[in-house]
Amino acid sequence: MCWWVVRVVSLVLVWGTIAPLPALAIYSRVEEPQGILFRSQESLRDRSGQSWQVVFRYAKLEGMTPVTLRLVGFPGAAEFLHQEPLQIDTDRDEWQVFESPVAPRLSPHVGEYDVTAIVPQLPTTSSLKLRLSLSKEVQVLRIPPFLVEEWQRVTQADA
Repeated sequence: MCWWVVRVVSLVLVWGTIAPLPALAIYSRVEEPQGILFRSQESLRDRSGQSWQVVFRYAKLEGMTPVTLRLVGFPGAAEFLHQEPLQIDTDRDEWQVFESPVAPRLSPHVGEYDVTAIVPQLPTTSSLKLRLSLSKEVQVLRIPPFLVEEWQRVTQADA
């Protein structure tokens, strides 16, 4: 059995008896000759009900941006304005993050942003609001606190 399956089952058994669990993100670790890639993936819906894949990656691979947030909308329903930054808001703070170097080569319904500098600063006590600059509108996607905690754990996974 994979180590991450054991981790998820253990979390469900321990925490499930104390408090109801939120949906768990899919978490994976891939070891390659060039290094290690940690990844957390979750499916969330925006205010209009559109589904988004939210993929957080922490790479210790040569040539990759260390920490990225990839947002994947449904093809044809979402088209990113790739030159625009991603706005991240909380009740107290806001950040703008810019595309990773690979973003211009991605499909129009995919945005990828370099979040290396801000992950440690993100609060885990309240939701984040991601303001996605799309061709037709600005869409807001809420990121729950448990997911931000997962992202911070991913960046510390090999420590």
